[in-house]
Amino acid sequence: MVGDLKADQAARVRARDNRDWAGRVRVGDNKVRVADNRVRAGDSKLQEVDNKVRAVDNRVDVARVAAVAVAVVDSSSIDNNGYTHLSLYHKLSPIAAVY
Repeated sequence: MVGDLKADQAARVRARDNRDWAGRVRVGDNKVRVADNRVRAGDSKLQEVDNKVRAVDNRVDVARVAAVAVAVVDSSSIDNNGYTHLSLYHKLSPIAAVY
């Protein structure tokens, strides 16, 4: 009888230990997953910042092309009557291809 009681108590202790251990591990894993999701959200924010930087770079490129267009029009050949015979499109197409 005493041996059965000790065996029963030992089985209960083992069962309780297993439940506690499993519960703690699951809670810990969930916390890690939440932290991973937070990191992923941070990566998304970094990508948004990169996109904003790219947009600014594109604006700079457009400004360069516009500055070249003004220079081409100012330096185009003018005939005796003061008219230019070179269109802006033909003058800009080789220059815009460089940028």
